[in-house]
Amino acid sequence: MAVQTGRLETTLDLMRERVIRLEQESAALRADLDEIAVELSWQADQAVSPHTLQKIAVSESEIVGYRKLIGAQFPDAVLRLTLQAHKAATRLKQSVHAEERQAALGAVMAAFHQAATSLRLTIPDELEAAIGD
Repeated sequence: MAVQTGRLETTLDLMRERVIRLEQESAALRADLDEIAVELSWQADQAVSPHTLQKIAVSESEIVGYRKLIGAQFPDAVLRLTLQAHKAATRLKQSVHAEERQAALGAVMAAFHQAATSLRLTIPDELEAAIGD
């Protein structure tokens, strides 16, 4: 009976590890999907909607890490929106032609400001300046 219990525990441990890997893969796929949606939005409309911007996945660990990086306390919602805009800007910078980059970054910033207004968030200048860097 102890051997069978040991095998079952090993099987459960392996399944837990697989679940963790699948969750990580799922999060990565979702992040890619969200960023591709920004790229498609730009290609279709030469704009980025605030709704598309706000759908970009940002994990709690990313918020914590960003907070440590900037060394200042801002509300999670402000950091989340800033990270979403940064991810969108980075994706567009990597995917559009050089002559389109400025317009693409402007579209991200417009969506960022619209989202901040709709969420009633005040974005500090230092966070806004970091978008697209």
